[in-house]
Amino acid sequence: MPYNTYTKKLEIKRYMNTFANYTPKKKYKSIKKIVEGILKTLEILQPIPPHTFFTGNIIEIKKVKGLTKSEYSKYMKANGISENLNTFILRMLRAFGLVEIFRNGKGMKITLTGLGENMKEFINKIPEKELKPVEKVSLYLISGLLFATKARIILLSLLAGAHDFKDIYNFTYPRLFSFEKNFKDVEIIGFEILNELALSDMGRVKDYITDVHIINTALSYLGLINLTSLNTFTINKEGKFVSPSAFMGIYFEIRGNDFMGFSIDKDAVGYTPSYNLPKLYNYGKHIIEMIKMLKEKKKEIDIDLRRLYGLP
Repeated sequence: MPYNTYTKKLEIKRYMNTFANYTPKKKYKSIKKIVEGILKTLEILQPIPPHTFFTGNIIEIKKVKGLTKSEYSKYMKANGISENLNTFILRMLRAFGLVEIFRNGKGMKITLTGLGENMKEFINKIPEKELKPVEKVSLYLISGLLFATKARIILLSLLAGAHDFKDIYNFTYPRLFSFEKNFKDVEIIGFEILNELALSDMGRVKDYITDVHIINTALSYLGLINLTSLNTFTINKEGKFVSPSAFMGIYFEIRGNDFMGFSIDKDAVGYTPSYNLPKLYNYGKHIIEMIKMLKEKKKEIDIDLRRLYGLP
């Protein structure tokens, strides 16, 4: 693993609760700093060079033109973003496959992934007045659920019937080690999930905030789940920025029926064809445009994430 996928900074729970409980009906002011921090992070980071190769945890670090942790923190502090909020943002963006964090001796290098780079270019081409900041964040997060990311594994387990951390563990373990190789090319993040769940004793140990906690916070922000506690949840049929039914339409466009070995009943979850999204959401036409772009870039994004999260 490139870095510890948990934190003892329990102060980030405040940001997690604010983010998870936001709805489009609430005043933007309540979430402004979080959204600004996410968008500023994605704006300042550079992508990993395409010919950088990884062997386990070893990287040709000199080729990575990422920001160091101190450079990133200095920039964010100048924009009024606290260190605790930085922690929340970076961990969430990495879990959604938009950002990668590499160890460089005792320090870190922070970069965009291929997915993050393509989404950044896509978002920046949209006229400012056509997308609210909260909608930009939603598009970034939705994209991270369509590729080989930690967030995708967690969401698929929830759509398959998981209701707590123990369920996620029981759903993830056999698929990681299956003969069908359900987690081929994402083995590293599969091991990370199991490690986090074991470390936190399926969420019962309160001294750690894991990436799984943070992913669920983001899924609640999108409206795909309802959090009944930090480690228990239910599917939210209504959605906020996207419903499970609408997401299934988006997912099918990109992945077809590839559910990574999870058994998901499309009839139970619901299925809304993607062409109906402009009727359901104010930013629906941009979701359609995003799907088109991601389909065109799918192969190169898959390859990029594979070199980060797959075993050598």
